[in-house]
Amino acid sequence: MGQKKAPRCHDCQHFYVSWDKKFPMGCNYLGFKGKQLPSMEVLSATGKHCCWFKAKPGCQSQCQPHEPEVEVILPPGCSLSITA
Repeated sequence: MGQKKAPRCHDCQHFYVSWDKKFPMGCNYLGFKGKQLPSMEVLSATGKHCCWFKAKPGCQSQCQPHEPEVEVILPPGCSLSITA
């Protein structure tokens, strides 16, 4: 079985770039903004890939979920374990 791939936030209808320098990326669906891509925030908080991805209109094969392009950053003292 193949490993589920993370969605690409830039291709999602819910993704937005904010003017807040401290929290430059956000998700309208989940109602938050953060320092990392929303899909990475979801992964670090839940240990699972975001399941609210909705491709932008007209988006084709390049909008399919893929491996994350950024590394997950956890606060000091936190750990994350993902098992298949």
